[in-house]
Amino acid sequence: MYEQETHPALPAIIDGLTRAVERNHDQFYCALAQGMQMDMGDDFGVSLGMAAAVHCQDGYVDGTVASIEQDLEAYPTLFSAFNHPAVIEETPERCREIGLGQRDMREYAPVKTDVPVLVVNGRWDPITPVEMAEYIMPGFENGELVVFPHAGHGPTRSIPCAGDWLNAWYDDPTVPADRDCVNNGEEAAQFLAPYFRSSVMVDALALMAKDEDHLKSHGIWIGVSTA
Repeated sequence: MYEQETHPALPAIIDGLTRAVERNHDQFYCALAQGMQMDMGDDFGVSLGMAAAVHCQDGYVDGTVASIEQDLEAYPTLFSAFNHPAVIEETPERCREIGLGQRDMREYAPVKTDVPVLVVNGRWDPITPVEMAEYIMPGFENGELVVFPHAGHGPTRSIPCAGDWLNAWYDDPTVPADRDCVNNGEEAAQFLAPYFRSSVMVDALALMAKDEDHLKSHGIWIGVSTA
């Protein structure tokens, strides 16, 4: 959901993830962990240290502890697939050990200002969802919330016309944002169906952490099959 260019594959991803979770597929979890550690190059990067620092200080880890029972009851299979209660419960202690305890939550109070503000969201954004934008909008006296209907995270970055669209607003923020790019800048995804089920990539990722020689033969098989 993060990038709209991958939306066509969502049915296949949901199907594959569901089957892996229902079967408690160890190979899948190994592959997932391996994939998260891979160097994705200059175009993609996540600072786990920075992310952990923010989570420690903004109430995320403490809030996760407080919601363990509720989440486990509501989504037992998914919760068990991606969380371990012991790890969740000890994380706030680890944060405090390194001096990253929860900050005064008054520092996170919603902003109130009459400065012109444009808040831009993608409707499909899974990490800074529209609901969060709607929550803070009452504090912006001269604020405007714009939602790109078919975009993921950061539509001003990922939709071709959105850079110029945003610059036009910066040139004169007193004028309401033009809606042509918003409504027509990205088409709705055409989902891929039917699709071919294969565990080949999961197997390859899992082998990277276990058996490089076996991985080489696996790669040869992939190459021959592709040819």
